[in-house]
Amino acid sequence: MKRWASGSAAVAIAGVLAAAPVTAGEASDPRVAGQVLVAWGDQSGDRFGAALVAPGDVDGDGRADLAVGASGRDGVQPSAGRVSLLSSDGALLWQLEGDEAFARLGSALASAGDVDGDGVPDVAAGEPSGAGGKGRLCVLSGVDGALLLQVDGAAQGDRFGSSLAGVGDVDRDGVPDLLVGAPDSDAGGTNAGRACVLSGADGSELAAWQGETFDLFGLSVAAAGDVDLDGVPDVLVGAPFDDGGAFNGGALVVLPGQGGDALGTLFGAGVGDQLGTWVAGVGDVDGDGVPDAAAGAPGDDGSALDAGAVHVRAGAGGAQLLVIAGQGEGEGLGVVCGAGDLDGDGRADLAVGAPSSDAAGDDAGRVRLVSASGAELCAADGFGVRAWLGAALTALGDTDGDGRPEVAAGAPVHDDVLSRPGRLVVLGCVPFAPGAVADPPLAH
Repeated sequence: MKRWASGSAAVAIAGVLAAAPVTAGEASDPRVAGQVLVAWGDQSGDRFGAALVAPGDVDGDGRADLAVGASGRDGVQPSAGRVSLLSSDGALLWQLEGDEAFARLGSALASAGDVDGDGVPDVAAGEPSGAGGKGRLCVLSGVDGALLLQVDGAAQGDRFGSSLAGVGDVDRDGVPDLLVGAPDSDAGGTNAGRACVLSGADGSELAAWQGETFDLFGLSVAAAGDVDLDGVPDVLVGAPFDDGGAFNGGALVVLPGQGGDALGTLFGAGVGDQLGTWVAGVGDVDGDGVPDAAAGAPGDDGSALDAGAVHVRAGAGGAQLLVIAGQGEGEGLGVVCGAGDLDGDGRADLAVGAPSSDAAGDDAGRVRLVSASGAELCAADGFGVRAWLGAALTALGDTDGDGRPEVAAGAPVHDDVLSRPGRLVVLGCVPFAPGAVADPPLAH
């Protein structure tokens, strides 16, 4: 039985910052990301910000709200986890505490759509170590966090619920469906991994695929949009240890939502690239009317050893659109999400994260906002050693009314007056002020 609380002080909220932007970067940078909202976990080791999703406008204020996972949260049980839903102004709408030891509720989050038909978008949350180690999917009411649907993994150690995505109405029953990854499933061989589409109405399995031995197929999943233009939503699955292109090169697989053979596969070209550690549908980057896809490869050595890279491919035909390279050795760039149209050119832009970036301190992390042309629009660095800013990203739309979309970024091991409770920052592109600091400590 999950534990609910509504309207209590679940997180420490800094609130909307002053109009003067908080900025960071080299003096030569033309723009930098400014903070719009900051929130912290309130317990040591919470890992607040480990997963983020904007389910839509839950509270009816016309702006997207934000669900935040704190997978290390100790509640009634150690590391049971927690999910908090915040309004666009940072107010707590509700929270859900996990009740199973080490289940890690909130390790993954997704926008579920309106599953229960009440006109309010709902939230999907993963417990990859729940259900006695099988893993679990929980679909939660956007109104109050009440449990709407629960589905458990098939076998011990599957890590079912490690990755989640709302994919739209695949079976055309009027209820949106969900994609769930189980990267340690042995269905296709040891740690081959598995991903499945589940009915939002009753949790029944609509389609499923599996990897090969040690692929970790399903470590990341995402909605692709309708890539093949057949009227049915398609899906993306990452398999970071697939050997199809090179040993542990990884793969991004595009699959038809209703099941069947792959529509396309991008293999990592280098040994240890681990392409597909993160995958994302990023919208129409090339302006051809077909949604495009991105995959992160944190082990890519193209710019420096393990600097990482994000590869963006056309949904129509799979042509390479962009490669966004890491900027320093070992920074592991690869976290990615579609960011909306940041620069007003009518094309979808991207947010990318390098949680191990050392630009502002050892593993402080960095988030970059990048245009469809590949130009870097702005960036923000984590504050403090091992903050891991950029470990999770989600697009929010325009939450502050400035006419430009914002992006939320998680720093799940950010240190503070507590011992690494974690932090999230909502970022927007603002004019750069040379010599300023991007992600300063704020009083709270």
